[in-house]
Order: sequence, then C-alpha cells, then structure tokens
Amino acid sequence: MRENCTSGSVRGAPGNGRSYRVISVGATNAFDDRAGFSTFSVDDDFDPSTTNEDWVDLLAPGDPILSTVPINFCSPPSSQCFQWLMGTSMAAPHVSGVAALVWNYLSVNDPPNANSSEVRRRIQDCAETVGAMDQNMLAWSKYGRLNAFAALTCGGTLPPPPPPPSSGNQIGDLDASATSQGGTWTSTLTVRVHNEDEQQISGATVSVTADYSTGSITVSCTTDILGQCATDPLTIHKKNGSATYTVVNIDPNYQSGANHDPDGDSDGTVITVTKP
Repeated sequence: MRENCTSGSVRGAPGNGRSYRVISVGATNAFDDRAGFSTFSVDDDFDPSTTNEDWVDLLAPGDPILSTVPINFCSPPSSQCFQWLMGTSMAAPHVSGVAALVWNYLSVNDPPNANSSEVRRRIQDCAETVGAMDQNMLAWSKYGRLNAFAALTCGGTLPPPPPPPSSGNQIGDLDASATSQGGTWTSTLTVRVHNEDEQQISGATVSVTADYSTGSITVSCTTDILGQCATDPLTIHKKNGSATYTVVNIDPNYQSGANHDPDGDSDGTVITVTKP
C-alpha cells in the first residue's frame, strides 16, 4: 500500500472471489467523514444492476494519524521522529490491529470460533453504520466504520475483566532435610514462593526461625528465577533430636496465613526435621 492509494486492504478469510480474501479499507478523518483522498464506489463494475458489490468494505481512521517515521526523515539533531500522516495506509492497520485483538479474544474465550471467518464477520457486521455526527457510513462503504469494542462483543459477551493484582506472596512448599556428620548433624530448609495466582516469585527473601532444644537461630534465603531457595545448612549437636523451622516473613508482600504445602509434611508455615 502507498500513501497515495485510494483504498487499503487487509487480508481476510479465503473464499471464492476477491471480496472474500481481503477487507478493502477506506479512510475517515477527524470529523468521522470520509477523507477527501479516499475514493469509493457502491458498485465495483459500474453496473447499476449490481449495487451490492461495493469494493470498499470498511472505513477506519486515516486522517490525521500520528506515526513514527524513519530517522532519516527527521530534522537534525532529532533522535525521535513523529509525523501526522494521512492515507488509507494509515487506516488499514487499524483494521489489522482489531483483527488481531478479536482473534486473540476468541482464542482465549471461544476457541471453536477462533477462525478468520468469525473475525471477519465480527469486524464487518458490527461496524458503525452511523458516524459520530450522524453521517451515513453506508454511503461510502459496504459495512460502515470500524468499531473495535463492537467487534469484541458482537454476538457474544463482554471480555472478562483483567484479574485483580496479586495481594501478596506466600509459601507454596516447605521441605526440610537432614544429614548425619559424626557427633553432629545438619539440617537444610528448601522453600518455594509464589503469589496467590500460583506465579513463581523470584527475588523474594524468606526469613525463618530455626528452633532446637538448646538454641534458636534466624536463617534466610532469596528465591531464584524458579521461585525457590534453600537456607545454609544448620549444624546441630546430636543431643538435639529435631529442629523446627517457622516462616517469619517474606519480603516483599508477605500474605501471612495463606501458606500451604502440597507434600503434606507441614502446615505451610512450620516444618520439623529430625536427626538422621
């Protein structure tokens, strides 16, 4: 497409005939009128008996559109270049973008209908036939002016709202191990941290209190990209038969009370390991 083209196009569903393979796009201006450079026809072969063969399917904003342009178009010493442009080459990408948006929405929420035919149907059938100032959009196109929101909701339900942000991080798993070393033994705690959406959290510092019969110590570790970390081995005298680890804090955003442990060997917050 060139900027002096009279209509742009977007590839669509395959089918019999040119009109089923592409969506031809004309341009509207800031007043929702047809842009003066964007030509149109209500009959692609100029035969009055076939008035339903409009060769401009859809209208979309194309005048003026703020766009990035190559750096060599800039006036020195600018390192960023933006220009207000006009053309059907500016209108057609709006339709391409909505097509991608609708396809992604269908893929997530209605997989059986995630196909080019349904995407095309939603874009065309749910286009605006009346402009912002009561213009007759069908005088310049077959279906009207693009409406992204209508395309998403056409014949279906509203897209689901985004999930609320996670309120905190929690222990997803606690494991403790012990190793004998002559007159002493060592214990190590391994921790997995995720948020309430089960997403692993890296860079979280887990603070833990380790208690045994003759002493207590605070240990910590910081989770890796897998959301896991292990404390340094704790050396304990043989006369101490066990050590109990208690999660004190997760920095940041500790969601106290939401810890759990799929192994079932702890309550998610406290775990005890015995000497080997």
